[in-house]
Amino acid sequence: MSDPELQSIALSEPPQFDRRRSMPNETHEKSRNEMWSKYMVEAQEYAKDVSNAWKEDSEGVLLFTGLFSVIVGAFVIESLKRLSPDPGDDTVNLLGDISKQLYQLGNGMPVELPKDRPFSPDHRMIWANALWLISLVFAIGSALTATMTQQWVRRYIQLPTETSASHEVQARVRSYLFLGTQKYSVAHVMELTIALLHCSVFMFFSGLVIFILAINATIAYTVLITAGVFTLAYLTLTILPCFAHDTLYRTPMSNIWWYIWHLSMSVTARCLRLLVKLVHNILVPLNTGEITSFRNKIL
Repeated sequence: MSDPELQSIALSEPPQFDRRRSMPNETHEKSRNEMWSKYMVEAQEYAKDVSNAWKEDSEGVLLFTGLFSVIVGAFVIESLKRLSPDPGDDTVNLLGDISKQLYQLGNGMPVELPKDRPFSPDHRMIWANALWLISLVFAIGSALTATMTQQWVRRYIQLPTETSASHEVQARVRSYLFLGTQKYSVAHVMELTIALLHCSVFMFFSGLVIFILAINATIAYTVLITAGVFTLAYLTLTILPCFAHDTLYRTPMSNIWWYIWHLSMSVTARCLRLLVKLVHNILVPLNTGEITSFRNKIL
C-alpha cells in the first residue's frame, strides 16, 4: 500500500456506530424503574388502607360474634329442655296416678288404669328455638366469612411482593388483584357478612319475645316494646340514605333497601303511566282522520 493511501486512511473519519442499537439506554431503564417503584409505593399504600378497613370490620364481626354466640347458646341450652318430656313431670304424674288408685281401692271403687299422656311441646317454644338456632347459624356463618376475609386480605397484600422482585411485575400483579376485588365485589361480601350478623340479632329478639310470651305475657310485651323501638331506629337509619344523600347514617341493609326503593318507584311510575294512558284513551277517543264533530265539518 502506497503512502498516499495510508495518509488518506489516517485522515478519514472513523465509522459511526448507533449507540441506541449497540447498548441499552440506561437513562430510559432508570426512569422506567423509578416510575414503577413510585407506582408500587402508592398502590401498596392504597391496598393497605383498603385491607385495614376490611380487617377492622372482620375483627369487629369476630368479637361481636363470640359474645353473641355465647348468649344465644345459653338460651338455646335452656329452651331445648322444653321440647322434650321433663322426667320430673313424669314422676309427678305417676305419683298422682298411684294416689288416685289407692283412694279408689280404699273406697271400694273400680280402679282406673292410668291413661297415656302424649307429650306435645308448646308451639311457641318450637318457634323460639327455631329462631334462635337459625340466629346461631347466621352468627357462626358470619364469623367463618370474617375469618376467610382476613385470609383474603393477607393474600391481597403479600402476593405481589412474593411473586417477583421486579417493581414492574409487582405493579402488574397488584393491578390484576385490584381488578379482581372489583370484579368479584369483595367489599360487598364484607357488607353482606355484617348484614347477616344483624339479621341474626333481630331473629334473636323475635325468639326472645316468643319465649317469654309462653312464660309471662306482661314481661313479653315489655320486651316487645323495647325491641320494637330499637327496630324502628334501625329501619330509620337504613332508609334515611335514600332521602338524605349527605347523611353518614346507614346500615349494611341500606344498599339492599336502595335497590328495593328504586325498583318500587320504577314499578309505580310504570303503573301510573299505564293508568294515565288508559284514562286518556277513554276520555279522548282515537281519531284516524274522520270528520265526526260539527266543528270539524265547518273547518
